[in-house]
Amino acid sequence: MVVKNNLENIKEIDVVYKFDEERISSYFNNEAKAIFKSLNEMRMAAADIFFSFYTVMPTLIEKNDNAISESIRKMMKRYMETEEFRKIREITELNDIKSIEHTRSIMGELLDNITKSLKDKQRNEMRPYMRDTDGDTQKTLEDAAAGNKEALNELENSLRSMQVEKEIEKFGENSEFFKKNAAGIGTGLKFSEKYNSLNRVEISNIETMSNNLFNKIVDFTKKKKLNDRHGEMVTGYYTTKDISKAIRKEFAMSEDIFLARMASGELLALERETSKRGAFYILLDKSFSMNRNVDVWAKSVAYALYKKAQMENRKYYIRPFDFSPHKRFSKKTEIENVLLRSITDGGTDINKAISVAASDIRHDPELKKEVNTLIIITDGEDKIYTKQLSNILKKINCRLISILVKKEDNNGLKEISDVYLKVEEYNTENAYLILKEIIRNDDKSRTGKKIRNF
Repeated sequence: MVVKNNLENIKEIDVVYKFDEERISSYFNNEAKAIFKSLNEMRMAAADIFFSFYTVMPTLIEKNDNAISESIRKMMKRYMETEEFRKIREITELNDIKSIEHTRSIMGELLDNITKSLKDKQRNEMRPYMRDTDGDTQKTLEDAAAGNKEALNELENSLRSMQVEKEIEKFGENSEFFKKNAAGIGTGLKFSEKYNSLNRVEISNIETMSNNLFNKIVDFTKKKKLNDRHGEMVTGYYTTKDISKAIRKEFAMSEDIFLARMASGELLALERETSKRGAFYILLDKSFSMNRNVDVWAKSVAYALYKKAQMENRKYYIRPFDFSPHKRFSKKTEIENVLLRSITDGGTDINKAISVAASDIRHDPELKKEVNTLIIITDGEDKIYTKQLSNILKKINCRLISILVKKEDNNGLKEISDVYLKVEEYNTENAYLILKEIIRNDDKSRTGKKIRNF
């Protein structure tokens, strides 16, 4: 019988499901992996629990014909109807890391219980010879995790004979996890170290490069435009007869010269325009295909923009993404954690990242008022749904600046972007040129499309 998963809105045959099922499995230790190899129902259980935390509207099927999967469906149904689950989802929805953490907690405790019951069963079995049955069970688990076919069959037979579905039902009724908010962490799962810090050399490189870039763009900004004390942008000088608009130094000259310059309309005045620049909203690709050199370069650019935002007292939001968008960050410590303490991992979904950012801007009154430009830094390893994304961007009246860190073009991204900047060499000079273009174009009053290669 074909085993089916328990969610209505995301199925085991979907590419997304298959991908995340494999990814989630990588977070488990060898004992857990052995059970996964022998019981596909348990692999699906982990993926279903993850998506119940992560997806916008998780919906369970009415019944599963597989006994083990049905016991998991019942457990999930009870839990998803609790107030605790609704509270937890406030922080896990569309948050990959938090969803993994809670999946880890539930499955860790469940698999601990199943492993313990399996060892207890074998310990109590009558054997014709003396043997350390706990050690024997452990050896079977290790062999099965390594892919030993004979051990895998032995483990599957042992698990099914102990009626795993009964263990799952017992777990759902008695587990402390379902009785309190602070979930107990089982040992059946070993949380991946993929979110550990970058090494010190890479952190140092990001900090050094971003500082150099920041100093250069400050000089460029001062030469290009200056802020006066009223918050207006000073773009240059023009001549006028209007005394009220003349700059102060014109009044320092003699009366005869002053009157002559006024009569001929040669008094100098500052040309001003009201700033239409808003908050920076950065979408930063942290997928596995963003190799270390590219990742350090991209983070240096994002960090230099953060320092510029701080200097100008502008808001700065950053949302890292891979196969899914992560949480949006705006606090100093959070931003620095993203830029200095996260490494690349996972696939790439640009469509989802832009859609979620657009939804932020559309439904959050503060963001809607502040953000007029969206900046995405990515290697473009994704097919773009141009029609849908173009419509989404039009609805929020937001310019899209795309920075593609790859030799090959992403024509879909190029089509939907107002400014499309492709960089092939990841050095400081190109980073500076990219930042100059961002500074020139992070203004809603700008019109027309711009494409540049570096």
